[in-house]
Amino acid sequence: MRDADVSNNSAAQSELLASLRKSSMSKRILETLFNSRARVRLLRFLFRNYPQSFTAKELTHRLQEDAGVMKREISKLQQISLLTKSANAQKK
Repeated sequence: MRDADVSNNSAAQSELLASLRKSSMSKRILETLFNSRARVRLLRFLFRNYPQSFTAKELTHRLQEDAGVMKREISKLQQISLLTKSANAQKK
């Protein structure tokens, strides 16, 4: 019985390690595709917090990114109509 438990634990550990590798690989792929770690973080944050609105300043603070980097990424997403400026308090 103990041998079965050990093999089950090893299988679970292997699955966990494979999952972590896949997650890490997916993150690298996304960062490569989007060519910007800040953009990936911004998109992930916005999708997870949809449909809330945020100002550029709020996004900069919450994501702990440089203000210039964040403004550039927001601008790029606005150019492709993925983000829009809202009339109320110019929230994104």
